[in-house]
Amino acid sequence: EERAEKILETAAKTLKKTLKEAYEEVGNKIIEQYGLLYDFFTMVVENNNLIKTISMESKFEKALLTLIKEKIKPPTVSISKEISLASYDPSGVSIIKNILQSVLKLTKEKSIDASIKYISAPLYGIKIIAKNYKKAEEDFKLISNFIETEAKRLKTKFSIVQKWKLKFLSVQNASIILWRSYALTAILKQ
Repeated sequence: EERAEKILETAAKTLKKTLKEAYEEVGNKIIEQYGLLYDFFTMVVENNNLIKTISMESKFEKALLTLIKEKIKPPTVSISKEISLASYDPSGVSIIKNILQSVLKLTKEKSIDASIKYISAPLYGIKIIAKNYKKAEEDFKLISNFIETEAKRLKTKFSIVQKWKLKFLSVQNASIILWRSYALTAILKQ
């Protein structure tokens, strides 16, 4: 809440107002309708139009919105998983490269924030960033199902080696890391 108050105070200072005046004009209305300043500000990050529900000067609204966007980041979750892709075909490298390029194309089409990195043959790391853990898992499932389908079609060996970590990003003053390791293999016939 101190952080939210500092945002309100900074917005007020840009308009040559005091914190007390900012509370009288805006702060108290926010607290009345939403309980806490910080809760309201985090909701505004998700939906900018929410700021219009509080009546205030347009200059104050603009200054406050700019500061909220700058100072408060929406919480996100990052998961990292390892997969194994192996092909014994003479053009196996090209096959795997095409599968991974297709995955990147899929993530663009579906607006999934994902990256793939080479670890060592035949391991690749997939990192997915999403709003919450459930969404990140759904995104990974979509990607892994796509890879599985392509691997079957191209007679390539695919497995998921789940050494995954869950990391909450942008949580103020704390990073919670959950490590969980287990192996799940889905070996496809060549």
